[in-house]
Amino acid sequence: MNEEFRNQFPILKKIIYLDSAALVQKPLSVIKANEEYYSNFSVNSHSSDSLLGIKALKNIEDTREKVANLINGNSNEIIITSGTTQSLNMVALMLKRLLKENDEIILSTFNHSSNMVPWIEIAKEVNAKIIFSEESENDSIINRITKKTKLIAISQVNNALLKKKNLKSLYEICKDKNIILINDAAQAVISEKIDLKNESDVVVFSSNKMFGPTGIGVLAVKKELLVKLKPAYYGGGSTVSMNGEKWESSKSIKAFEAGTPNLAGIYQFSKAIDFVQKYVLNDESKKYLLNLSIYLHQQLKLLKDIEIISQDSDFIAIFRLKKYPSQDVVSYLGHNNIYVRAGDFCVKNLKFLKENNGYIRVSLTYYNNKNDIDNLIEKIQKEAFYEFL
Repeated sequence: MNEEFRNQFPILKKIIYLDSAALVQKPLSVIKANEEYYSNFSVNSHSSDSLLGIKALKNIEDTREKVANLINGNSNEIIITSGTTQSLNMVALMLKRLLKENDEIILSTFNHSSNMVPWIEIAKEVNAKIIFSEESENDSIINRITKKTKLIAISQVNNALLKKKNLKSLYEICKDKNIILINDAAQAVISEKIDLKNESDVVVFSSNKMFGPTGIGVLAVKKELLVKLKPAYYGGGSTVSMNGEKWESSKSIKAFEAGTPNLAGIYQFSKAIDFVQKYVLNDESKKYLLNLSIYLHQQLKLLKDIEIISQDSDFIAIFRLKKYPSQDVVSYLGHNNIYVRAGDFCVKNLKFLKENNGYIRVSLTYYNNKNDIDNLIEKIQKEAFYEFL
């Protein structure tokens, strides 16, 4: 990507940012959209009898349509949430009534904890059974499927070791066996094609992983499944009428969106989708990120006493310096304005990430360049990890 693209991210003039698996930085168009919204049309979308209220409502529906086009779904399948974590908790609550005692839920050990704990807790409530798959040759998700399997929750791309899935073939099996397939697409949304129609029953992701604001996410549920579900929450905007204890829910997707939504965030999200469509979702950008990922791994291999467990083509590099605790290295880098991550990256069941003094994660995206990587390598080579104390 050229400097014109990178210059759209003001914060990159101040820091070397290599932690995009946690949060992707925002371009000027998204940053300015926040002020534009509050300055020009900040009214409640439920006030739809006014010009600005109509505009606020249109903002939501236009964004819903953009999301649907992005993931090959329909706008009446798109629920706006506060992020991936809320989306997963909501759909777990909504699906609970379809689960019963002794049903089996398959989870990948590579799942983020947000795609683990909600299912574990729901399984406890209905006395269902959790089945873990290590996604290895001898322990694949498909091999874990039995007659009792009712739901599979996985990540299309996870946020540690980049195990990518053949979702289409898995979904065909799930359809044949009436298994619900949940796709956590948080890491995949700007690097892979997302296909609700042909590859899953449910897709979840966050705006902040695709150049948008924090506090906005998506829960996309296939219509044929959605009609079987009740909302996780109730309240204003989702209720059409009420008479004593009797009340009527909205018949539209709004039934699942109780309360006043994050209107400014939705407006920013819309701008972020425009940005992604214009700059990111093309072969040239993917090639750029691939080449940068290869360069990162080549440079890491020049370091002394290093163990690298990611692949050269991965835009998320996982490694450790054998002589130093990873947390110390990351703290040193952070105090030198280089942002990377250490720990288990919320993938709590991958126990090896906690061994050997832990691992370091460097995650790239399209605004990074070779200078970012060179600065990282230069700082590590100095081995002055306790200098800042």
